[in-house]
Amino acid sequence: MNYLEKLAAALKGLPTKEKDDILEYYREYLEDGGLSDAEAIKSLGQPEELATKIKTDYYTENGEQVPPYGTQHTTAYRVLILALIIITLPLTLPFFGGIFFSLFMLIFVFSILMLLATAAGVAFFIYGLFTLFHTLWSGLFFTGLGIIFIGLMFLVIPGIIFVTKKVIQGIVALSRWLVELWERI
Repeated sequence: MNYLEKLAAALKGLPTKEKDDILEYYREYLEDGGLSDAEAIKSLGQPEELATKIKTDYYTENGEQVPPYGTQHTTAYRVLILALIIITLPLTLPFFGGIFFSLFMLIFVFSILMLLATAAGVAFFIYGLFTLFHTLWSGLFFTGLGIIFIGLMFLVIPGIIFVTKKVIQGIVALSRWLVELWERI
């Protein structure tokens, strides 16, 4: 295992993008200097020590608590965490699935209602135009009612789009958080 591979293994726990940027920086540093693994150790120190310094600097700059780096999670710990996740799936999966399903169904039903309201608005408008020649006041009433329904559609659709985007962004953010949490284990 070369110096960069050892450094990559020791940087476990950092966000993936940060880790990739750091490894790219040190790869260029070693290539530009033409340093071998032994020379890299003389210049930079042991990869584990360098990783500890990098992690400490990273978490200090971001105002986060520095995790204990000396303790490596054992295979038994990882198996225990995985077993706990599997055991709790019958509770957590329906719970989160129900929340996501409810949000999407709420958006779906609201969208369908808005489409029906729009169709009703068009129908009222057309009916109002036809009755305008028979009874003026009924025709004006239904024409105005149709215009109101159609206008409400134009006001509500941006709200539906906004809420839908926020729900999708929330699901993506939750998924990323869960992946980062799993990577730290």
